[in-house]
Amino acid sequence: AIFDEQELSEVPADFASKAARATKVTLIKNKFTTFPSQVLSLRAVLELSLAENELTSLPDELGNMAQLENLDVSENKLPSLPAGVCRLSNLKMLTAFKNELTELPDGIGAMKALVEINVFNNKITALPPGIGQLGNLEMLNVASNKLASVPPLTGLVNLKRLALFWNKISVLPPLDHMKDLEELQLSKNTIGELPSVQGLVALKSLTINNNNLTGLPPSLGSCSSLEEVAAASNQITSLPETLGDMPELTKVVVSQNKLTEIPLSLLKVAGLATLDFADNALTDVPADVGSLDSLTNLFVQGNKITKLPSSLSNLSGMKRVTLTGNPLVADDEETKAVVEKLKGFCETNKGKFQGAEPEAGG
Repeated sequence: AIFDEQELSEVPADFASKAARATKVTLIKNKFTTFPSQVLSLRAVLELSLAENELTSLPDELGNMAQLENLDVSENKLPSLPAGVCRLSNLKMLTAFKNELTELPDGIGAMKALVEINVFNNKITALPPGIGQLGNLEMLNVASNKLASVPPLTGLVNLKRLALFWNKISVLPPLDHMKDLEELQLSKNTIGELPSVQGLVALKSLTINNNNLTGLPPSLGSCSSLEEVAAASNQITSLPETLGDMPELTKVVVSQNKLTEIPLSLLKVAGLATLDFADNALTDVPADVGSLDSLTNLFVQGNKITKLPSSLSNLSGMKRVTLTGNPLVADDEETKAVVEKLKGFCETNKGKFQGAEPEAGG
């Protein structure tokens, strides 16, 4: 029973007859300011959405709809969720992003069937401890809130995606029990240290840009499925040798840090496609970069590089190269030849080349 985009502020006259046996009821993008009480008597509905309305509260009686499996109240004006919601013992998906929530109900730990919680873009300042005991949870998105800390998440053994970006978190709880975790999103916090990720063999993507890291844990090397590491805009001074132990790695973004070198161990990973070491303190590009046949993007602008190794002339697959803001020596023939080669590759491959103008006399 679909009643979307009808500018409704109350349910239509035929609602009861149309929705009585419906397993899915949606009242999306209307003008409801109060929760329509007629919905509460529906006993067949498994999926209920009142997204994109103007609701300021939900009734506690919502908890009597025990059969509900999917509840979506995103994009409303809700300052809280009623305690009654925690009685929804069959609920698998709770979606309440873009509201005014300042907290989640304390009893949320009783909602053992939950597989997904999405409360992105609210004003939540703390998470109830029970959230860490939801053993079936696969996705927890509490990004873009006002969290200063995260409770222990020891019960989340089936989690696949953890989104904590855009909060005020400085310390993370242990994560190394999350053996199914595929995506860890931590950017835009104040995290000083990433806890051990030892044995997170399912992890494919780690994003931890814009934090206060001074390094990455050596345990990262045990994440054998990792494809992308993004740790730009931190205070990282060196990278662990174990980065070379990740055979699936294709993208490393560590721009705007304090790195003085590209570790040679990293350059043993044959499938690397993107290296972004822009705005660091590199003085050279190792010759080994030239052996990365899969490399298509190289960003080393804003460093202290004076010369480029001739081996870079082998990288015929290059699409995007940025070298600007480096003190490249003008009369170094080898560097000039490499620059011309890279420029040609980028043009042939319909990419973009931004070269440094070599400085006369170095």
